Amino acid sequence: MPLNWQFKLLYEEDRSSSSNEILAIGFDDYVNPKIIYLSRKLGSRRKIPDRCKNLLKNIIRLLSGFTIEPVSIDKLKFYDFIRLFLSCSFSILTPFRYNVALSYSKYDEHTRVDVVKAIHARLTMPVSFIDYADLSRESLVEIYYDSFNELLDLSIASLIAGLLTSITRHGYYIRLIMMHTNLLFHFYTESKEVLDMCTLLAYDTVNWYAKQAHRLCEPEIAEYHYMIYDPGDLVNIKVSWEDLKGYFKKLTSYDGDLGKTLGVLLEKYKSYNNKRNVYKIADRFFGRLKDIYNTVKHVVKNEHRFDHVVTIATEQWSPLQALIIGEASGAKEITVLYTQNTLYQRLYENVFQEIISKYENSMNKKVNKLLHDYPRISYTFISSTDIEYINSIIENVIASRRKGDTLFISQGPIIPAIKLYIEALRHGEKAILV
Repeated sequence: MPLNWQFKLLYEEDRSSSSNEILAIGFDDYVNPKIIYLSRKLGSRRKIPDRCKNLLKNIIRLLSGFTIEPVSIDKLKFYDFIRLFLSCSFSILTPFRYNVALSYSKYDEHTRVDVVKAIHARLTMPVSFIDYADLSRESLVEIYYDSFNELLDLSIASLIAGLLTSITRHGYYIRLIMMHTNLLFHFYTESKEVLDMCTLLAYDTVNWYAKQAHRLCEPEIAEYHYMIYDPGDLVNIKVSWEDLKGYFKKLTSYDGDLGKTLGVLLEKYKSYNNKRNVYKIADRFFGRLKDIYNTVKHVVKNEHRFDHVVTIATEQWSPLQALIIGEASGAKEITVLYTQNTLYQRLYENVFQEIISKYENSMNKKVNKLLHDYPRISYTFISSTDIEYINSIIENVIASRRKGDTLFISQGPIIPAIKLYIEALRHGEKAILV
């Protein structure tokens, strides 16, 4: 069966080449999981420019669930990359699942040590092989890697991680936070590439991920049973790539007001019957963000702007949610309580902070504005079940805040969320449940 290519990362300098992919992601209609094709150029210092190192580093960080931190990426050979990608897919610690594919190659010389090593690795590794005819088919999104900055590096790495998630609850929410982050990047960069990547994640979640999940009874029963937004509901929604691409292209202009922007994003097609499916998808993926913004904004309207926010990280915790809470509340500082189930989201947001901090006083005014608008975030670990530990952490957090200047937003795991809400009210603080 021919492969359906979704994303290709190509060399700008080799635009005329018959095969200039750095990597590509696709799928066979009847096969789960996805396939990621890795170019042999990954192991050649001559072929991989220095500026590609940050991108590869971020990809490995995200796919490994932050368990691998590649320090000397430039020293890795081609089969080192293969082993890294395979280990990320096989590891039970990561919410990703995919097959690695290589192109066919012929060797005229079979006695050199490096050739013998390469052939042995090919024969013993659990990898697939594709020919250039399959690889030459166009994909939905193709990006020529030229002189991208670290923001676009993280955006591309986020897309790759989002497309390769396993069909699990954790994998579904990672798709959402990658989608939210790419939308946030687009607001501040107005990059066509970033917008296409955000659209691709939404399209793939509806047209591949949800349908694969629907075919399997195990995740429907075990993984999705307690989810508010069951991905299975997306199975019957039909939407074309062109409709979804046109929707995002028209409706994601940002004028400095996230609440207004999300309102336009969610309401524009609501009254048009021929676009109802587009609205349903947008509401599913971005509706909770708008609900959080409206709820916090209503409190601020009736009370006052707050200096600080204390909240709990949910599985949808992302840089975009942090910015929405900060903008709606007026707070420049947020304390986030996180559990073991949201460790990935916490580490991902840390990477985001790390990257935007490098643009302080840069010439890029839009990215500078993102850095200026983004709240300072600190994290505190909290258990989701240990009552005594939960009580201790929440009491310390409330006692450390100045009375009347902090808004407590309770969400996420039920025990710490209810405890935070009740204790904040008992101490005379403003608290809301969202």
